[in-house]
Amino acid sequence: MRCAVQVTIPHEEGNAAMKSGKLGEMMGSFAAKWHPEAMYFFPKGGHRSALMIVNMEDSSQLPALAETFFMGLNADVEVMPAMTMDDLKKGLAGIGK
Repeated sequence: MRCAVQVTIPHEEGNAAMKSGKLGEMMGSFAAKWHPEAMYFFPKGGHRSALMIVNMEDSSQLPALAETFFMGLNADVEVMPAMTMDDLKKGLAGIGK
């Protein structure tokens, strides 16, 4: 299932990860493991944040995905199901029949 993964990093952990180079390494490792179709980085509510679009084959992959950021950065992680326009059209085609 395609999912949007939003990560919000607290200041203290984010600052330390920036200074040590860990933040870039973690994002690179995440990209190498999960092969996201997109990765975006932005400030949200004054915190470093990222949004990645990934495909999870099974919900049992969720702990491995989230713990990367929970344990590594003390980050908040939100995982939401996501669709492309084609997925939405396919889903809507079955409604009302």
